[in-house]
Amino acid sequence: MLVRRVLGVVPLALVLGWLAAPAAAPAAAEATLPRLVSVASEPGDAPRELYLVVGRPSPDHVTLRAVADDWGAGHRVVLQRRTPDGWTKVATRRFSPQGRARWQLSWPERPTVYRAVTRLGGERIVSTEAWFSG
Repeated sequence: MLVRRVLGVVPLALVLGWLAAPAAAPAAAEATLPRLVSVASEPGDAPRELYLVVGRPSPDHVTLRAVADDWGAGHRVVLQRRTPDGWTKVATRRFSPQGRARWQLSWPERPTVYRAVTRLGGERIVSTEAWFSG
């Protein structure tokens, strides 16, 4: 009764629920584990994402990196620049075994947008865009 008077009814229920939660947490984690493992082990289910990252700029050039996971290892990736007529190819590279490709470009003099594009099994994967104000 002393505990109930000091804590009150609602905080007592919260404390008791908190004490019981760690015992139920492993059981809940074990119940979801087989479902997660089966989904992750099926090929082709993982979303493929490609990012174009701007490196630290220097006064005369900038480095752009296409970053993919290991799915991109060895595949070709094209760096494209936006023009009024659409996207044009700037340069082509192959992904490293870690899924990285790098380009060094002179610093753009006018506003420019770049992106990286690759194909994997007929699927076209387009990176995020990198904007330069010029």
